[in-house]
Amino acid sequence: MKRFSALVLAIFWIAFSTSLAQIVSIDEKIITFDKLSKTVIPFVADKKPTVKIEPSLEGQYSLTFNDGKGILTFAKPVSEGAYTISLASGGKTVKALWKVLPTTLSPRSMKMLAGLNLFYGKRLSIRSKLLEEAELPLQQFKIDYQVGNEKPNLNNPYSNDWVGPYVTASAKKVKMSIVWIYPPTGERVLIFAKDVTPEQIPPEISCNPVAEMKMSTPTQPNGFQIAIKGISVDYEFPLDADNSDPNASKNIKATLSDIEPLGDAEINYNSSDTQLRIYNGDTPDPTSAWMATATSFGIVQGSFDASTGQFPIIIQVKDLPTPPAHQSRILRGTIAIKAGAKIVNRKAGASAASSSSCVVNINIPYQFGSNDSANVTAQSLQQKKEELMREEKPAPMLDSALRAPALCADCPPTIATYPFWRVTSPALREEIQAYFIRAGRKL
Repeated sequence: MKRFSALVLAIFWIAFSTSLAQIVSIDEKIITFDKLSKTVIPFVADKKPTVKIEPSLEGQYSLTFNDGKGILTFAKPVSEGAYTISLASGGKTVKALWKVLPTTLSPRSMKMLAGLNLFYGKRLSIRSKLLEEAELPLQQFKIDYQVGNEKPNLNNPYSNDWVGPYVTASAKKVKMSIVWIYPPTGERVLIFAKDVTPEQIPPEISCNPVAEMKMSTPTQPNGFQIAIKGISVDYEFPLDADNSDPNASKNIKATLSDIEPLGDAEINYNSSDTQLRIYNGDTPDPTSAWMATATSFGIVQGSFDASTGQFPIIIQVKDLPTPPAHQSRILRGTIAIKAGAKIVNRKAGASAASSSSCVVNINIPYQFGSNDSANVTAQSLQQKKEELMREEKPAPMLDSALRAPALCADCPPTIATYPFWRVTSPALREEIQAYFIRAGRKL
């Protein structure tokens, strides 16, 4: 009986001692930042424990303990590093791993945000990532911002791709920051902050050029004018915002009245894209030494049309070589035309410009029946009108051999012997080319 009682007492004592030793606990994993001014680490124990921190932080903290609850308080920022906190009480020791992280974002985010640009009429946005070691609830991180003199907007939920309101033209500065809120004290720790001066988005030069001979009386011998259309300014870019309704921020786009040209359109004669030659059919004419210069191929009208947003261009071509009688030549190649414009944001006191080199294809047949190219141009226009009228009427003759003389009254009878217009004679080819040019048809 005595032996049984002793056994029961021993079991009771072991259980009692074990229960006392278990009343010691602390969070096993603690994460803070090195700019946190005050750190508090709570724990519970049956009695005041013995504290050991490695690496040592002796003299940097205080311990308070009352009624089974205690707090380790670090009244000053703790240096970055990994620390192990050991608490020993009632015969039991517990440990916590404490990571003090540098107060920053990921290195890649810091590099990207260093060159952050904001634009008038575009949304305020921040793309960022926290440190990989910052394994904390995202709810603890917030984004603050202030657009110009508007009221600061605090405690916006953090996300890696955060988007805010549009930037107004009145904003000289936009302030933004990412903060961490320390749950035990509510302290706001600044992780990232930046002040940005917004910029204006430049317009774009749209290049869809089409070149054609200008059907008007030329003013130069052995020449004509080329009209180029399709070079314009894309100007509908944002330049302001309306944030009067915080829940319905909207941007305001530029209009033609906000566009100013950088000058008249001009040909870049030094560009590798400016290559013009005189062709005889499909091959360059070896007898021609004509070159495109500011004298022989120059813009006579290239100013910006503020009513349409276009650069209507007229080029005067002159001093072209005269083809042999009843023959034609082709002005063929490309030219580079430079045009530029800017958006002037008068409210913001800012502007942004852009320019572009538009490559224009030139492929214009010409013929001078005499040295008077005006007569040739007028004749081409008349022939084109007559041909269009003929095409609108049903053809009374179906035999191509019979139709040939009707279509080409001044061509040799030889054409009628080739029902499919198979031309083998170079001289005959030249005559047919001349006919098509007069009729206004493309070769």
